[in-house]
Amino acid sequence: MLVGTVGNLHVVDVINTSDLTNTNAFLTRFELESSPLDVAIGAGLGYVAAGSDGLHVVNYLSFDSAGQAPTVQAIGPDSSNLEEGSLVAYSAIVIDDVQVQRVELLMNGQVVATDLSTPFNLNAVVPPLAAGGQVQFQVRAWDTGGNVGTSTVESFTVIPDQTPPQLIASSPQNNGAGFQLQTASLRFNEPLNEAALNLTGFTLTDLGANFELGGGDDTNLPIAGVRLVSPRNVALDFGEALPQGRYQLTISPSVIRDGAGNALAEPVRIIFTNFDANVANAVAWISDADGNWNDPANWSTGVVPGPDDNVIIDRFTADPKITINSGTVQVRSIRSAEPLQVINNATLIVTEPSILDNTTNINGARSKPEDPTPHLPSPEQPMLMEHHCSQQVVSLVYRV
Repeated sequence: MLVGTVGNLHVVDVINTSDLTNTNAFLTRFELESSPLDVAIGAGLGYVAAGSDGLHVVNYLSFDSAGQAPTVQAIGPDSSNLEEGSLVAYSAIVIDDVQVQRVELLMNGQVVATDLSTPFNLNAVVPPLAAGGQVQFQVRAWDTGGNVGTSTVESFTVIPDQTPPQLIASSPQNNGAGFQLQTASLRFNEPLNEAALNLTGFTLTDLGANFELGGGDDTNLPIAGVRLVSPRNVALDFGEALPQGRYQLTISPSVIRDGAGNALAEPVRIIFTNFDANVANAVAWISDADGNWNDPANWSTGVVPGPDDNVIIDRFTADPKITINSGTVQVRSIRSAEPLQVINNATLIVTEPSILDNTTNINGARSKPEDPTPHLPSPEQPMLMEHHCSQQVVSLVYRV
């Protein structure tokens, strides 16, 4: 499904991509009252977010009436042994003559996971050894006519859990950033033993004026609470919003254990920056190295900022140069303490008041914080740019 605006028409186009030599085969079109913003497919139906026009549910393809069941290939663990309490990941390749409605993962004959759209990825937790020494998995697929196809049943031997849990994600992430943070979340690769959680095993350190560990200015701050919000997810409550600064969160192995009693292999340390910025859609640059604006890995959200985002670029312990080298970049505002350059005739559009407190180079026009105005390279290459760096808030439109 493709969504967009063609002339004055707001449309959803249904495209047949089954032929890899022609992935733009038009099937039909649905018209909307307002511009579509996003689209998703689930359980054989289309869901279109259309702003003020609400959510549209689109039945873009008739239900299957041919009676042909889907074929299913399951892709799971390579080993014949699975540790109790470990997370098992399955993917499925499903082929149907019309359309797949849902795919299920069965463990010992019971549904433990369901996926409604491709790619079909399903997870399950291996039962305790005490529940039996064997476990079986199978993938089952349904099409929109209720026809059912299954994969071959796979059997595994359950063995004792001897692998320590691992932290796989956190918010804020290591070397990442947050905004007026009052909480932190930690996600592990397997279910945890809630009884092991204890505030004494978590240490939050304000790294002080030098923003580095050591130097005599570090302070340990109290943490108000810790809880297990789901089998693999831990939440920390700081009690109130942290002041702006740089922090380190340290986790002791003794308080993170899995169901078999295995503890973290070593302490976990997460260093992050907290900005005292109460702005909606705030996005922060999180790399200490020079980098490209258009690289999602450089941003706190994992997504390149867009027209509605308020951008903060301030690495307390580094001075990275941020480069925009292609296309048009538009954001709502920028608050930057780092060098910024726009090159190769790229365009930067900033629509609301912003602050730039470091050297800025816009396609050859260079401005430093002490400069009242930029220096244009030549009258033949004009530029619209209002830029006053010395803590003055202005509106910015940088364009070649």
